[in-house]
Formats: sequence, C-alpha cells, structure tokens
Amino acid sequence: MKEKTSILLDIGLLMDQHEGVISECKGCSICTDIRKLGKKLEELEKRTELKRNLKVKEVLAKGINITTSDIIFLKDEGVRHKDIAKALKMTLSAFNSACKSLGLATTYNVQRNTIKQAEYNQLKRQGLTDEQIVELKGIEIQTIINAKRRWREKINKIELSLTPSEYLKLKKSKKTDQDIAEQIGINRSYLAIWKRQNLTPEQIKETCLTGLNLPEVRYNSKKAGKRQKTKSERNQIYSKSKEKQLEVAL
Repeated sequence: MKEKTSILLDIGLLMDQHEGVISECKGCSICTDIRKLGKKLEELEKRTELKRNLKVKEVLAKGINITTSDIIFLKDEGVRHKDIAKALKMTLSAFNSACKSLGLATTYNVQRNTIKQAEYNQLKRQGLTDEQIVELKGIEIQTIINAKRRWREKINKIELSLTPSEYLKLKKSKKTDQDIAEQIGINRSYLAIWKRQNLTPEQIKETCLTGLNLPEVRYNSKKAGKRQKTKSERNQIYSKSKEKQLEVAL
C-alpha cells in the first residue's frame, strides 16, 4: 500500500510539472517518466489483485467454519452476499438475517469520496501537500490524481477553443459566461478559472456585467429623494380620506 501511494504521489508531482494536454504530448521527458511509473503501478496492482483473490478463495474455502471476522473481510473486499451465503451453505435471506443479528450491514454502502477544485486549491495555498490532503480528507491518492487530470483537461479544452481576445469579443456581443461555456461544452466554473489565469482583474471587472441584459430602469425625477411612507402612515392617510368621504356624504 505504501509503495502504491508513493508511485501515485510521484505521478501527481509530474502531472503538476507538465504543460499542456498529456494525451496530446508527442513524448517529453515528463511523459516518459509518467508512463514508466504507470507500468510499475500496473504490475503492482496485478500482484496485489492476485494476492487478494487467493486470500478470498482461501476464506471462502472454510465453508461453514467462516467466522464473523471472515465475513467482514469478504464484505470489505466486495464479495457478493450470494457467494458468501453459498460458501456457508445458507440461503441469501438467511445470511442477510444473520448479518442483521450480528450488527453487520445487509447491503453494500460504497462511499465515493471526491474533492472539489476550489477546496483543493485552498488547501494547497495553505501549504499542504497532496499526501497531507489525502490524510485530511480521508480519500485515496488516486482520487486526487484523477481529479487533477480532469481539471487540467477542462482548462486545456478552453485554451484550445478560446483566446482572451475572442472571449472579450463574445462579451461585447452580449454573450453571458453561461452562453460561452455552453458553446465550448464545459461547466461555467472552469471558465471562471480560465478567466483568472488569462485575463487581468480590470478586464474581468469590465466584462462581469456584460451580456446580462438588465432591464432598463426609468428615472422618475418627481419621486427621487422622497422617503417611502410606512404602513401605519398609509393607514392614517386612508382613514382620513374615509372620514372626508363620510363628511361629504352627510
């Protein structure tokens, strides 16, 4: 496990150093190192999978002598309840009832942990390494590797489809960021990241309200500067008008 984590961390560091889309790279030294580590990781996972399968088969071979700890191990390894029940020579419903009486879950509760890019960037600004973020968030290093690859591909997709001058031209034509993001085929949040990387703060400020199609507000000089009356004041005016109407009627 430590060896796998070490390899994944090395891959993550190399990915941070690489510029552009890795899949479209013609073969730089960084890509070569990443591929070597990838092959090493693949061989390690094959050995791990083989050991896992042997252990699972060994436990299932116990048959009716399978213990509670064995059941927990098999469930953690993703072995189907149907296969465990078969090894114990029990029906599936009887096995589920036994699990319930032992305080074990009768269904698989696979939690898919992930991390958002904004949260990751904030932790990196605080000086945390990927290894520390993994421990803090309780996720696997592979989750961060996959997420970073996905984020990089999204940003590179924008850079291949859009230049700062083209973006400013679209904004002048009353296009919103949502319109531009849909045109490229990405989420608007990635467009926001691209803007921070490619536009100056002045350009972002200048274009932030462009394309919103705000309704025209008519200026009424007569009402300008006047304080709005409270509900009690309006009720008093209404009461006085009613009294005048009654006096006229009498």
